[in-house]
This record gives sequence, C-alpha cells and structure tokens, in this order.
Amino acid sequence: AGSSNKLSSQNTAVGAFALTNHEGSSGSNNTAIGYFALGDDSIGLRNTALGSLTFTDNLQGLNNTGIGYGAGRFNLGNFNFFGGSQSGTGSRTGSASISFNTGGFNTGIGERTLYKLANGDSNVAIGSLALYSDSSGNYNTAIGVETSNYGDTASYVTSIGYRSLSFNNRS
Repeated sequence: AGSSNKLSSQNTAVGAFALTNHEGSSGSNNTAIGYFALGDDSIGLRNTALGSLTFTDNLQGLNNTGIGYGAGRFNLGNFNFFGGSQSGTGSRTGSASISFNTGGFNTGIGERTLYKLANGDSNVAIGSLALYSDSSGNYNTAIGVETSNYGDTASYVTSIGYRSLSFNNRS
C-alpha cells in the first residue's frame, strides 16, 4: 500500500496497491482502503475510497467519496459521492471502451447508480440502477430502483418511484 507515495503527506493506504502510484507533491489527505483503491491517483486531494477498485483511476480528482466495490472506478471529476457496488463507475460502449467520468457534484447511492456517467454534473441517483445509463445529463434526480435508468443525455428530469421514466432520453 502506498508504495510510490513519496512526496505527498497525510495519506492513509490499507490494502494491496492502495494509493500505489500516488507520486505528486500536491495530493494529500486521501484515504484508500481496499485492493487498488485510489491505485492510480497521482495528485488527488481529500478523496476517500473504501472498497476494492474504488476510484482506481481517479488521477487528480478532489473531494470525492466512494464506498463499495468499484465505486467511481473511472472517475476524473470532483466533488462526487458514490455509495454502492459499481456506483459512478464510468461510461462504456463495449467491454474494452471506457469513457472516464469528468462530471462533478454527482451523488449515487445504490448498486450501479450513475453507472455509465461520463461527463454529467449535479445528478442525484438513489436506488439500484437509478440513472444507470446517464452519460452526459445534468441536474437530474432519480429516486427508486431502475428509475430513469435508460436515459443517457436527459437534463433537468425528476423521477420518483420504481422504474419511473425508465426509457426517458430527452435532452
């Protein structure tokens, strides 16, 4: 854990490869617990990653919190909270094609909420698979299991209840 953490300060790393590539002098106050948590973070600041592969590729993000396996795995944004297995993971068009999440001020609570997020800002998703496919929408609120889970570019949408607006894709 923290094997390359040479120049920064006040970081905590627990687990194999946690904060392993953290070499920047400006990154500090990070907490990484779990296999490869914040593993490729280089100059991130005030990030918390709890779980294997959480914020693995958060290269320079700040003030992010991820709890659960793979939460925020491909996140490059700031001020995000992802709680739940693979919440806020990052967009993908195929198994090998990944778009990193550059969005900020997003909140995802539940398994795979905001799963394909690429550059959307200020979204709130609560409930498993809520806003699952939202890649670039902004200012959306989805509360409930599978709520607004297939709308990928919609903005300013509020949906509440099981599967409400599941196929909405208005922008």
